[in-house]
Amino acid sequence: MNEQVIIEYPAAGETYCHNSEYGVYRYSDWPPGTALAGTPRRSMLDIYPSLKEARKDYPGAEWNGEGWSGRDMIPPVPLQAPPGNWDPYDTPWNEDD
Repeated sequence: MNEQVIIEYPAAGETYCHNSEYGVYRYSDWPPGTALAGTPRRSMLDIYPSLKEARKDYPGAEWNGEGWSGRDMIPPVPLQAPPGNWDPYDTPWNEDD
């Protein structure tokens, strides 16, 4: 994925929503050497009360209209499941095992 900077309204993520603010996000790939290397990522750069202010600071940012979010471009990361022979009554298990 080529790096993109996108202004979105409302500014929303998996765990937050700023209904009256514009979010500026960078879309890129996770770098080599990270656990998610090569997969898409979304990073919040800033939040603004108006589109005009966001465009002033990020004049090259893409704007696709209200209600649009690039979150749909990022596939969810599946949770790791325990091994098939894992017995919950025997040994504790976590995703780091």
